[in-house]
Amino acid sequence: MSRFSRIPWLVHPFSSLSHGLVRRWAGDERGAVAVEYGVILAVVFLTMVGSLYTFGDQLKAMLDFLSATVAAALA
Repeated sequence: MSRFSRIPWLVHPFSSLSHGLVRRWAGDERGAVAVEYGVILAVVFLTMVGSLYTFGDQLKAMLDFLSATVAAALA
């Protein structure tokens, strides 16, 4: 028997309250979809930033070539 079990007003209200809150929180799925979409968005964003960092110079050269070709065709 624990030493706090002799004081029911100290232990039992808090333990049942926290147990109920944990049970409700564990069963609540209202924000799960938003969190999943946020994680997907973060992965897509990091992939885009990583690919731009990796291929940025090649992309700039290709766009410069395309711009010069269009400008020469219109002149």
